Amino acid sequence: MLDTLTVALLVVLSAAMVAVGCAVSWLYHRSFLPLRDWAVSSTLAPVAMLLLAFHEADSAAPVALAAHIIVFMAFATSWSAVSRLVGRPPPVTACAVAAALYLPAITVAIVVIPDFEKQMAVTSFLAVAMAGGMGGDLLLDPQLRRRRSGQAMILLFGQFAVFSLVRGLLLMVEEGRPLAMGVLRPLAFVEVMIFVLGGGLYMIVMAHERTVSRLRRLADRDELTGLLNRRAFLHAAEGAAERARHGGDQLALVLLDLDHFKRINDEHGHLTGDRALRLAADTVTAALRTADAVGRYGGEEFCLLLPGADARTAETIAERIRCSIAAVRIDTSGGPLHLTASFGVAALGPDVSTVHELLVQADAALYAAKEQGRDRVVVAPAGNTGAALTQQLVTEP
Repeated sequence: MLDTLTVALLVVLSAAMVAVGCAVSWLYHRSFLPLRDWAVSSTLAPVAMLLLAFHEADSAAPVALAAHIIVFMAFATSWSAVSRLVGRPPPVTACAVAAALYLPAITVAIVVIPDFEKQMAVTSFLAVAMAGGMGGDLLLDPQLRRRRSGQAMILLFGQFAVFSLVRGLLLMVEEGRPLAMGVLRPLAFVEVMIFVLGGGLYMIVMAHERTVSRLRRLADRDELTGLLNRRAFLHAAEGAAERARHGGDQLALVLLDLDHFKRINDEHGHLTGDRALRLAADTVTAALRTADAVGRYGGEEFCLLLPGADARTAETIAERIRCSIAAVRIDTSGGPLHLTASFGVAALGPDVSTVHELLVQADAALYAAKEQGRDRVVVAPAGNTGAALTQQLVTEP
C-alpha cells in the first residue's frame, strides 16, 4: 500500500494540474467565475495537504494553525464556486458561521490541548459541512439536478461528506483512531484528490457548455428583439411541420407586418423604429402559448408558429395580438405614436403540407390584409395557392 507521503504528493500534483487547467480555461471564459474560484481552491488544497502530511502533534503551533486555516479557505472557495455555478452569491454567511465554529475548535486542539487526531476530527467535520453545503446547492437547482453530470457531482460531494463523517467519528474515540490514522489516512488524501479533480473537470465542462449555449443563442436570436432569427425560426418550423405530418396534428402559421413602418422611421427616426419593433416583439411574445414560437422574419415582419392550432384558433390568437399591438403607445417628440399590424393566417391541410406552402398562403393572406385596408387579420382559405389564392383574397369583400 502507498504510504501517506506518496499519496499526498500525488494529491499535490493532481491539484496543481486542476488549478492550472481551471486557470487557463478561465482565461477563455472570464465571465464564468466558478472556474476562477475552483482554480483558487485547487491552488490552496495542495499547500494544505503538504503541511498536513508532514504535520505531527508536536509540530510548531503556527504551522499547524496555518495548515488548517488554508484548509478552511480551500473549502470556502470551493463552495463559492458551486454557489456561483447555480446562480447564487457566495455563501458568505454560512462560511462565517463555519469559521466561527471551526477556528476556535481547531485552535484549542492545536494550542490548548495539542492532539493531532482531534485536529483531524475537527477538520473532517468541517469537510462534512462544506461538502454537504455544496451538494445541497446542486440539489436545489432543478436543471443541474436532472443532468447526469450534476447527479455525478452530487454523489461526489455526498460520498466525500460521508467518508469525512465516518473518519471524524472514528477519530473521536480511542478504539477508532488506529483505523482512522492507518488505512483511512491515505484514503483521505485520495478522497481529496477525487474531490479536486472531479470538481475541476466539472467546472471546465460547464464553462464550455455555457459558452456554446451562449454562442448558439447569439446565432439563433435576432439582436434587436431577442426573437428567433429567420434561419432559426424556419428550422423550428420544419421540425414542427414534420411532427405534425407524422402525428396527424394541426399546425398554423401567421405572418404579421407592422403597418406603415417606413413612415415611422422617416418621421420619428430609427431609434423610435427600433423601439417599436421591440415593443411589438414583446407584445407578440406575451400573447403566445408555451408551445408556440415567434421569429423576426425580416424588417418589420414577424412569423408565428402555432402547433396544435387550426385556422380558426390561429385567427383568434392573431386577432388578440392585433388588439394588443393596437393598444401600444409610444411617446415621441411629435406626440403619441400608435402601432397597428396586418396578419396573414395559414394552416396545414390537404393542399398545404410543407412550411414553404404555409408561408406562401400566409404571405398571400397578409398581402390581402394590406390591400383591404391594413390593421386586420385575413385567413387563407384551403384549396387555391399562388396567384389564384392572392386574387381570391384581394377580391373578397
